[in-house]
Amino acid sequence: MTDQRPTRADDRPGGSSLLARVFGDGEPPTWWGIPVLRVGGCELRIHLVAVVFVLSMLLYAVWTGPGLWFVSTGLLALALLVALHEAARAHALVRWRGRQPIDATLWPLGAVWRFGEATPTDERVGALTGLAMLAAVAIGAGAAVWAGPAGAEALRFDPRHPSETLGPMFASRSTARTLGVVFIWQCYATSLYVLAANLIPMLPLDAALLLRRARKGAGPDHLAAAGLGVAVVLAVGGLLLGQALVAFVGVCGGSVCWSTWQSSRFALDPAGADRWRAALAGAPESAEAPGPPRPMSAEDQGNLELVLQKISATGMESLSRSERRILKDATRRMRDG
Repeated sequence: MTDQRPTRADDRPGGSSLLARVFGDGEPPTWWGIPVLRVGGCELRIHLVAVVFVLSMLLYAVWTGPGLWFVSTGLLALALLVALHEAARAHALVRWRGRQPIDATLWPLGAVWRFGEATPTDERVGALTGLAMLAAVAIGAGAAVWAGPAGAEALRFDPRHPSETLGPMFASRSTARTLGVVFIWQCYATSLYVLAANLIPMLPLDAALLLRRARKGAGPDHLAAAGLGVAVVLAVGGLLLGQALVAFVGVCGGSVCWSTWQSSRFALDPAGADRWRAALAGAPESAEAPGPPRPMSAEDQGNLELVLQKISATGMESLSRSERRILKDATRRMRDG
């Protein structure tokens, strides 16, 4: 008997398997990432945008920036801040709220999580915990900078040109002591940057999660739609002011908001759900467009029904890869039927 189950990413040969693991099985660009490791059943991935960001910053440092060492310590500080921020959010949702994460995709300023049954209250608890972690790091690193060789003057810096504060240290000497001083200052400055960014009301940042409420009735996710407007302002304003990082934040947040908005439009469309059910059951969508019957097993029909119920309750973002494969297979049957 031929195995009719959907092809999994791990089953595909050679380069197809690698590409499937990065781009997923019919997943939106929000989840395109490189698998890194699996912890407690949760897969951790690094988004392709994060990889491009790191490479771009390193090239900037070599060609026209403040120097490779200064930018490298900043990237290390950013990685540390993101790790602490996301660890705090995950701890709050797993330990305090009893939620089980499906996977997490790391972006430059944080991560996009998928939890099986996360509610808006869960998201607010995680966001508050993440903000508290960033504030704690900023206070601790700031105290270390104030007590160190750089002194209190290093606590004040131009956010548009942070390298002007301690960058000249590397011009004259790059000793281990200097490297440590600059790294602590980078943790202080980066925590302020990441904290300020997470106060922007745009998904997937913490401020937007604090504003999220459970949606009632049909209709798109208005918070995601509002986040799109914020993203456009950041992207256009950053380009006009010559602030590439601000524009970058707008582009990244805009892509997440767009994906969330599109998913919510499908999830709350009863007619769309009926078309999915008809596709898997092998029934024609309407009398005007009959299709050849493609009967499926009762198990497959039950699986799709569970997936559709989960989408309506928690959105497309909560689906696992196997559940997305079920939708992908139903899409193919709708198209070919």
